[in-house]
Amino acid sequence: MGIVNDGGLLFAVADDKAPGVFTSQMGFCLPPGDWFVPILPFDGGDEFNYDVLVDVEYPCLFEEEPNGLCPLATEMATGDTWYGLHEPSGLTCEDDWGTFSIDEQALVTIETGAFDSFTSDTFLELYDDCGGALIDADDDDGVGLLSKIETVLDPGTYHVKMTLSPFAFFTGEMWDYS
Repeated sequence: MGIVNDGGLLFAVADDKAPGVFTSQMGFCLPPGDWFVPILPFDGGDEFNYDVLVDVEYPCLFEEEPNGLCPLATEMATGDTWYGLHEPSGLTCEDDWGTFSIDEQALVTIETGAFDSFTSDTFLELYDDCGGALIDADDDDGVGLLSKIETVLDPGTYHVKMTLSPFAFFTGEMWDYS
């Protein structure tokens, strides 16, 4: 099975990725809109019965565009998980910016997540201000091809840029991330 947007673009596929024999399960946050779940047999000639369950468990914090420039960064509270869909923008993929503040020195972990950690290939950069110094960057220290930055920060406001890895060898035209 897969997830398709209203324009017909397939951006996630699951095949035998759930507990049980030959079952599939997908879980991620989607923005409001029309989404479709195509179900296809492994072999084009197969016929079979199936059940589909769509479960909306809770509202999620979904990134809002425009946030492709540092001054337009999404404000994030520490401990919150924000979700998004990374989509092409012209000839390059978009950047998504977030900003957060801390009141005291702390060990801070910034980590990307995704439904499929081997088709979502993220790259993180941490800055001390818009146009400020790059504090840290990471490509693949997270799970699979995902990113993770872990560093001690002083009190202040920081900016995070998430984009497609410059070393991505495969990614769909659209993919989820958190």
